[in-house]
Amino acid sequence: MKKTLVALLLICIIGANLASCGSNTPTETPESLISQGRYSEAYSIADMSQKKSIWAENVVAVLSEKTSDFLKNPDSFVLHKAYHYGWINSETNEFGQQVAIYSTGENSFGAAVGTYHVWMFNVKKSEWEYFGSTDTTEVSKSDSTADIMVKVLLKDILTKGDMLDKSQINNINRQFENDTLYTVDLIPISSVEKSVYEK
Repeated sequence: MKKTLVALLLICIIGANLASCGSNTPTETPESLISQGRYSEAYSIADMSQKKSIWAENVVAVLSEKTSDFLKNPDSFVLHKAYHYGWINSETNEFGQQVAIYSTGENSFGAAVGTYHVWMFNVKKSEWEYFGSTDTTEVSKSDSTADIMVKVLLKDILTKGDMLDKSQINNINRQFENDTLYTVDLIPISSVEKSVYEK
């Protein structure tokens, strides 16, 4: 009888310890989820004050992967700066978005060249479209109409957009280097609260 009671007592103690260990298991945070490229999950548990920057990083992460495909050597892509400009159209009550990415990549001679890449969100198609690229915001006499349009839009994004901080840039580059950036999906636009942006 005494052995039985001791055995039961040991079972209870072990069970309590296991339960205690389980309760001390760290929960996922927005930061830990973002580091794994799980932006939608991070956005869903983030405070409202964090949602805007998470959405911006997510968009830039996806577009960085797409931008690398324009390079002579896609693997040489390095993100240096990025701006996400989002707003709510007062007439349609829909999100508008534009992104400027400044990155370097190898040209045909193997030299690193810096370029701004400009993207626009097509609301009707609900997809991102490449608008063009330039190495400067300065307009020259030799510029075509298309070149001028890219530079004008780029200036607007640099002025009005939210610039990603260094930790966000590093996080995107790390994912690219680890070959996991291509697995990142966009946060569904339907999940983004309009209160993130003022009208």
